[in-house]
Amino acid sequence: MTKLTRRQTLAGMGALSAAGLIGMPAIAQEKTLIVPTLGGVWEQFWRSTIAPAFEKASGAKVTLDVGNGRVFGANLR
Repeated sequence: MTKLTRRQTLAGMGALSAAGLIGMPAIAQEKTLIVPTLGGVWEQFWRSTIAPAFEKASGAKVTLDVGNGRVFGANLR
């Protein structure tokens, strides 16, 4: 049995870490992002600034879930 040097061990760990970053996309990937947000100026800001820019850059649809903080925790899945 051959002994691994520290350099070989670190190189192997780096290669395994890099391999984990190169993932395959899901076949049935949903293209919708649901964003919980507060109403009022926060909702207006999301609708006018962030959502259109994100939709243009990613091709995914942004759906805003307007509510308050109590509802957000219940909706997390």
